[in-house]
Amino acid sequence: MRNVFVLFGIFLVLCLCSNLAASVEHVISLTVDGRSEIVFTGNELLVNHISWSKPTNLIVDGAPVNLIWEGNTSQPISFPLAGEYWVRKLQGRDGGYAVQTLDGFLLAAVDNPNGAGNYVFELCSEPSEISTEWMRVDANGRLPFVYFELTGIPGFVDNLPGGFAIEFSATIDGSEEFIFSNGSLVIKHLHWGRPVEFYINEELVSLSWTNNYSQEIPIVLPDKFEVIQTYGRRTIYPVETADGLVLSVTDEDVGEDFYSWKIVAVREPLSIEAGIDIDPDTLNVKSQGRWITCYICLPEEYNVADIDPYSVFLEDKIEAPWIWFNEEEQVVMARFNRSEVQDILEPGEVELTVSGILIDRTRFKGTDVIRVIDKGGKK
Repeated sequence: MRNVFVLFGIFLVLCLCSNLAASVEHVISLTVDGRSEIVFTGNELLVNHISWSKPTNLIVDGAPVNLIWEGNTSQPISFPLAGEYWVRKLQGRDGGYAVQTLDGFLLAAVDNPNGAGNYVFELCSEPSEISTEWMRVDANGRLPFVYFELTGIPGFVDNLPGGFAIEFSATIDGSEEFIFSNGSLVIKHLHWGRPVEFYINEELVSLSWTNNYSQEIPIVLPDKFEVIQTYGRRTIYPVETADGLVLSVTDEDVGEDFYSWKIVAVREPLSIEAGIDIDPDTLNVKSQGRWITCYICLPEEYNVADIDPYSVFLEDKIEAPWIWFNEEEQVVMARFNRSEVQDILEPGEVELTVSGILIDRTRFKGTDVIRVIDKGGKK
């Protein structure tokens, strides 16, 4: 009898862990004929129609949404999201991908077969398994969005020099997934014609196929890299997964086209000290003002116009929703929501840090000290 209770306990723990590991937060579906993207940014979602017929039947967490189009873009729909999500395609006869963007992420469905197909995505807090089916994105955006860091995943190593690059090219007529995992590359053919010619660093690689999977091609990639598309009439989708990188190279147009891309190692980002001046110098935590203003100056060899406006944060948690660049004076004025700032402050002398990223991935940060008082003016 004791063994029965032990086995039941183990089973219960496994069930609880499984449920926690893949806690489903949202389910989104769309009927697609061609290529469409569900774009998440600024606590809203909208649908972009890319090719062939416009998508239909958008369902968000069980609620149908009537799409109203202005050109090839739907109306925005309120959909607050924050933090990291793991995404899996639950249904779809062709490619479905969660792709990181500068200010959020998108769910791309590429339906190459004739007619329309339904695509269903689930958004979870954690993946239920370590596999390339689970795709990671950050709803707050990631800078730059083509930059990947897969440290600790087999096949991605940290001792390759900055500037190290591997070039790939293929003639594509349909849907292909290039799966980089466990120190090898496997091409998964989805629809229409298989790639006939595939090159790595301009050397032809002979492909053999088993049930629409190529042979494993040994390959080592840097653990910090970017994917750069150099040719092809349709955008390719690089996707970070729990077990490596998946690259969707899909051509839904009639006829084949030549695609090329490269994976380039990136150096560790430089870090520079910025001049920071926060206004007001004395802040009453009970005041009703709207903004906290920060003036940012960079060292003279840098241009403030190179600051990515979406990267500016106070204390790494409060985003600047309003930024103004004065290139003549080389000053940036960033405003932070006053109530958000006051929520993290205590009375006294407080050092605040403002940080951000330049377009060449150089990071900057600077600090300023302000005096925080309560409504009665006490320290």
